Amino acid sequence: MGLIRFSLWLLLSLSWVATQAQEGPGGPLQLNDFPGASIESRSQTDERDYVVALGNYRKVRGLWRVEELRTSGELTRTTYRLPSNHSAHEGFDFFARQIEQYPLRELYVCQSRDCGESNSWANNHFGVYQLYGLDQYQYYGAYELSPPGGETVYVTLYAVLRGNKRVYVQLEVLASDGSGAGIADGSQE
Repeated sequence: MGLIRFSLWLLLSLSWVATQAQEGPGGPLQLNDFPGASIESRSQTDERDYVVALGNYRKVRGLWRVEELRTSGELTRTTYRLPSNHSAHEGFDFFARQIEQYPLRELYVCQSRDCGESNSWANNHFGVYQLYGLDQYQYYGAYELSPPGGETVYVTLYAVLRGNKRVYVQLEVLASDGSGAGIADGSQE
């Protein structure tokens, strides 16, 4: 009896893993992974308070501040390390071109030092230390998409070249459940 239960558990687990792998980086969107990139992490969570940054982070009276849109929904987060022969700009453009196939509204886009400090994006916004890189080689975009099916999808995209010459791309896709969406000037410690 124990072997049958274990076999059934193993079969269900493997089919769940296969389903998750097929979902891809874009959640409800049809997006491809960057060719040859290693996936450093990929997760799907139900996010109750997701922050879409609508400007760069700035420090005011010891607190990091950013104009933001807060929403909730199903979040797919993927961190890529690109092959050594590709730039942060190439990584950003690869995903930006894919999301442009959907009706979209550009919420905020920046590059280089116009994005502020890479440290604030890596640590304060994404919480992914691998994204800490050179300020002059960073790209950020926030988009609101309206794919077929009617649900609003928010995409944030960040690419950066690190000091060790490795390129990382963060792709976050949130299928909004429509609750809690609002723009604010938030602060973080």
